[in-house]
Amino acid sequence: MPTPSEAATADPPPTKKPRGNPNLHLAPRCGARTRSGCPCKSPAVHGKLRCRMHGGRSTGPRTQEGLARLRAARTIHGNDGAEPRARKRYRLTLMRRVRVTVDATDYQAHLPPAFVARLHGDAPELFPLPAPTGGITAAADRMRRRAVAAALAPWQQAIAAARAAHLAARAAARVAKPHAPVRARPPRDAGAAKPPAPIRRPADPAAATRANRPPAAPAASPPDATPGRRPTPPHPAPESPRATAAPKPRAPDRAAAPNNAGASKPHAPIPGRAEPAIPPDLPNRAARRRWMRLQRRKYVGSAARALPTASD
Repeated sequence: MPTPSEAATADPPPTKKPRGNPNLHLAPRCGARTRSGCPCKSPAVHGKLRCRMHGGRSTGPRTQEGLARLRAARTIHGNDGAEPRARKRYRLTLMRRVRVTVDATDYQAHLPPAFVARLHGDAPELFPLPAPTGGITAAADRMRRRAVAAALAPWQQAIAAARAAHLAARAAARVAKPHAPVRARPPRDAGAAKPPAPIRRPADPAAATRANRPPAAPAASPPDATPGRRPTPPHPAPESPRATAAPKPRAPDRAAAPNNAGASKPHAPIPGRAEPAIPPDLPNRAARRRWMRLQRRKYVGSAARALPTASD
């Protein structure tokens, strides 16, 4: 019988294998769109992209009828399927054949004679294909793509060699344009200072004016005297009316009237009375203005008293 200490240190009895995968958190998630709109977080089936609830265990159609229905089925956008695949293969094949035909025509001067003859003859690998009337499988699409690539490979190699020969011929025919000869400069000491530029003195402005003046026209010679005819005197050139008009007389300069120092400019006389003379004993301009205001008030008061009233 084990002691209490030995029973405490003994290993626990073995249990059954635990359910689940302890490394399930490392498995990729399904990601399918659920009814709530969120991606599915269940682990995908091994070797598949979906979980067991979103088609991960489905094997797909296996019979010929099921495979035919799958190829003929249309998707949401209609770009996948047998017929869209056939149209896409037709379009890509036509583009590759047209590109090879155009390049072969551009570089036919450097192509081998056999390729030139096939270019202008019946070359089935360069003819356009008939439009597709049905769909093709993915295997048939791969087979057609490989067949077109194998048929156009010799043409592409020949065109690459012809293009290289064309570029080499252009480089050989291109002649470099000679440039102007470079004049050799006299050597100069590294430490020597650069000589100053000569000072150009301005020429005589009077001499330049005389040099630029146009020559005087020669005097007109009198006409040949003819017997029995009086020579016609030369007519003077007509003068402009501005030159012939008499000069406008200048207005005489008005002498400035003497004014007392600091006095204001005299205003126009008031009609009906004589302007009173300013007493000369007023000390400054303010006193003179005050005296003038008093005189105007007196004149206005006397004129108002002299007006006839309604009682008169």
